[in-house]
Amino acid sequence: MGELRPDIADSLLNIQAQLGDDLGGVLTESPAIPDLIPSGDPDPVDNSSDDGESGVAGKAGKALAGLVGVGALAIGGFFAWPFVSGLLESEERPPPALASTAPDPDAEPTQRFVIDGDNMYLEGSVPDQATSNMIETAASDVLGPERVINNFEISDDAVYNPTKPVQLAVAETVQFGTGQAAVRQQYEPLIALAVELMGNQPDARLTVIGHTDDVGEEASNQALSLRRATTVMDEIVNRGIDASRLTADGRGESEPLESNDTDEGRAANRRVEFLITGLLN
Repeated sequence: MGELRPDIADSLLNIQAQLGDDLGGVLTESPAIPDLIPSGDPDPVDNSSDDGESGVAGKAGKALAGLVGVGALAIGGFFAWPFVSGLLESEERPPPALASTAPDPDAEPTQRFVIDGDNMYLEGSVPDQATSNMIETAASDVLGPERVINNFEISDDAVYNPTKPVQLAVAETVQFGTGQAAVRQQYEPLIALAVELMGNQPDARLTVIGHTDDVGEEASNQALSLRRATTVMDEIVNRGIDASRLTADGRGESEPLESNDTDEGRAANRRVEFLITGLLN
């Protein structure tokens, strides 16, 4: 290999001098380039002569090694900076704001409680598993876990709105004879269960809604539906529930459950339903 020209060697030494001794020390200590920069130990060959070409070449070699180290660090830093910068930004960047979970005050809940015998079935949909678990736990506190069956489905379109009343349905609705408001004996257990729910949860409020079929005048059916609701409400009050916690509402023939074209459909429409709030507080 040819000798390094003295003028080139001097130029390299000048560059190293401009970079500074501190940078040279950092390069020497870097584990990434330990072999590029000679140690401070004296070379076996005597290069002590300032005027000799071998001495000049040795100094130039050190300067060249230092430049190579600088270049390696510069290239590594160029490629590593986006990654390091991303880490710094991720630490400084504030966490995204949580989406508002406040319910739309006008949105109707997509859950309903269905009473069948002594059990309560949680039906409909909820927005997430946490809501499902919360409602199941609250219902179990009222009735006992062995009497609560959770059939909720998780859906992005579900609405949970604790400010709105939830339908308290019964597998067998309280039905009436044509033109009558007296409660039939076979629905006694359903009313007893409503009394139990209200008794176990003092914050609960119940609305009893009466309905009719379309036989007769509309105005008469409206009055009849209110009498039916009032009859059921009175049964609950007579069993110890404060009347201030109940409301009777008559809907007449305006909300049929089944078609009024058949006897079975009209019988299903002569009914009362319940809406309850505060049951799971």
